[in-house]
Amino acid sequence: MTPITELRVAVHGFSAEERHLLGQQLRTLQRRTRVNWAFAAPGEAAALTIEHPQRQADGRALARIRDAAGDELRAQLLDWPLRLSSLLTLLDEAEALLLSAHAARLRAQGPVLRLRRLAVPTLIAHDDVSVLVLPDDQELLANVLNFDGLVQAFLDLPPALPWRRVDAPQALSRTMHAYALPRLIWALSLQAPADPARGWRKAGVEYHLESWPHFGEWRTTPELMRLAAFYTRQHATLQQGAEFAHVEPEAVAIFLQACDACGLGLSQRAPAPVPVDAPRWRDRLLQRLRAANPDPQH
Repeated sequence: MTPITELRVAVHGFSAEERHLLGQQLRTLQRRTRVNWAFAAPGEAAALTIEHPQRQADGRALARIRDAAGDELRAQLLDWPLRLSSLLTLLDEAEALLLSAHAARLRAQGPVLRLRRLAVPTLIAHDDVSVLVLPDDQELLANVLNFDGLVQAFLDLPPALPWRRVDAPQALSRTMHAYALPRLIWALSLQAPADPARGWRKAGVEYHLESWPHFGEWRTTPELMRLAAFYTRQHATLQQGAEFAHVEPEAVAIFLQACDACGLGLSQRAPAPVPVDAPRWRDRLLQRLRAANPDPQH
């Protein structure tokens, strides 16, 4: 996942003059913010959306901050007209939230990759947390009382922490709570970034799922259920899934990546070639007649 260097702003209900003024303010603040802010192109995801005061009952503008997957991090009201100092404060707060969310996704990426590669019983110990992973049983045992605490414990693991192979796991498992390994991989995968090396943005590539996620046990949302229904019944592109589930393409890529990490049978195929209409039989007949009887004047 590449560092954040640019972020996009979208405005709703602004006149051309108001949009132009905001653009001037953004350019004025370029050297005072950590990243470059610019208007989002049509169809491009925006990290910051500002709705005009005319859409609000109290005469103030509404700002929404969303991460790359489209998850809302904060919504807040703004005094209007928007002063330069207020805009700078808004951008600073948005950057802090977005960079923090970006870092959290990076922290989730490492544990997912390491958990998927485990082939033998392994002990993970950090501070007062101990986790015993049993790959053959698709299970892990931990001295953590609830699943949310377990997910957070993995997010807090130092990247360089050694994971130790265990030859006699039975001796360590007496007082631990059991959790399903795929459930943890699913939860962490949904918080990890979409890997750009997998070419999720490649135009026209279609994806399909063989199996539904185990939503009875795994984390679910209405959007995840819509995506599961969509991709298990057909091949479809990332953009088609985003439009169907009303989410950002990044969120679709994260969902499909999580499905792949949990062995749900993700497949992909190249874009189908555009069919070329075959000449009609009359056209073919005329071509043959012209070939057999060339025009004597030529």
